[in-house]
Amino acid sequence: MNDTNLQHPYQKMPLLGDSCIRVIAKFYNPKHTGSNDRIIRLQKQAEIVMKMATCIKHQLRIYATHQSMKSEFLVEKISKHLNCLVDGWGQLRRTTEPEERIFSSEEEEDEKEDDLTEVRIARVFLKKRYLLNIITFIFNNEERIANLNSKDMTKLVDLVQEDTMDWMELLDYLQTMKNPNYLDK
Repeated sequence: MNDTNLQHPYQKMPLLGDSCIRVIAKFYNPKHTGSNDRIIRLQKQAEIVMKMATCIKHQLRIYATHQSMKSEFLVEKISKHLNCLVDGWGQLRRTTEPEERIFSSEEEEDEKEDDLTEVRIARVFLKKRYLLNIITFIFNNEERIANLNSKDMTKLVDLVQEDTMDWMELLDYLQTMKNPNYLDK
């Protein structure tokens, strides 16, 4: 993916540790928040990324100015991770849809389902993150493609800002629990 003529070369994202991924999954899990708002936002973010990735695969063939951007390698990379994101998003969507239960389930089954939900959240989050890294790389080097997708990127930024505000509230709460005078400084 790196071409010597590219203004911004591709840079791999740093790996997230297992504990970081667990915290992210718990952050989005409705069981821990009591609300579906965060997981719905994650699903909307994934939908926007899927839409952009699908469009970009075709836009690269038409509008790309750098030869490396037109390469089958890049399109295959996007397709591979897009398919994984679509699969993960579909599984997560089925998990979070309200279901009617005729019989009450055992607590152990709920824990297994909760673990499965967190695994699905982690997969969607990581694939979305990886595709966004590729999309950002493309946008940095292909201005026309970036402009064609600017509305979707704006929607995505708005959703991510809402997540950031939730994270900041959570961090403020934790700091206040450690030190009740935290905000008085």
